[in-house]
Amino acid sequence: HNQGHFGIFPTAGLNALDYEMGVFPIIHYTTGLAFALAALAGFLFMIFRHKKEDFFIASSVLVYLLFIGKYPVRLARYYIIIFPLLAVMAGVLFDALARNKKQFIKYTGFGLFILVFILTFTFGLAYATITINEDVRVTAGNWIEQNIPQGSAITFAPRTLTHTFPKFNFNKFTLNRSEE
Repeated sequence: HNQGHFGIFPTAGLNALDYEMGVFPIIHYTTGLAFALAALAGFLFMIFRHKKEDFFIASSVLVYLLFIGKYPVRLARYYIIIFPLLAVMAGVLFDALARNKKQFIKYTGFGLFILVFILTFTFGLAYATITINEDVRVTAGNWIEQNIPQGSAITFAPRTLTHTFPKFNFNKFTLNRSEE
């Protein structure tokens, strides 16, 4: 059987490319490209710097990603737990750049920090504005109640989950499941 998982180890056919293409996009799409790249650069910096304190943070993120990244279904909520560690890794890199004796590297690092901060803040603000608008299910439910006569039949897709239905009084209508 080649689908699903057995215990904590998935039995679905996953290769290295599938694993890599699953982990980075989740972090990228939930934190923004600037933060994801800064965290990746910080992770690589910590690995190659060879300090004991870096090992704990980098290895804990790596171990977590090795386990959680193998699952065929990758949900963003499973990655949220490591976001503070990703921020620390990016911060370690920016701190090292800021402490560099060469002025060009110091100012470049500071400029990159400001750029990553602004882009990440902007991404987070744009992401948060999604919740400002009314939920599309509420909008659809209001439209149904205003435009479809009471007692009419409403047909929905065969695989529609009930929690995705528009918010309206189901008792006023006859619900029919369509065939594929």
